[in-house]
Amino acid sequence: MLNPWGDLIAMARAWCLTKLGGRVLIGVPSGPDLIYFNTHRVYGPVMFSHLFANWNQVYTENDFSNFNKTGCNYCYEPLHVLEKN
Repeated sequence: MLNPWGDLIAMARAWCLTKLGGRVLIGVPSGPDLIYFNTHRVYGPVMFSHLFANWNQVYTENDFSNFNKTGCNYCYEPLHVLEKN
């Protein structure tokens, strides 16, 4: 069964399991905010704010100027380091 909130639930579970001050490393497809029905999501500025709720972003390789340079909306997957506050 598909869960449209699965990504947010997984990040919430990770937050619950992480110790205070603990860090996580995450990489997700980045680009303009898009949802490809029944396959995947592409995270942009709006969806990142939901995905990273309650986390402190310590480091990111994200560069919004790299979106769609290759003609592939989901090929850019920068790394993000998040810390539990």
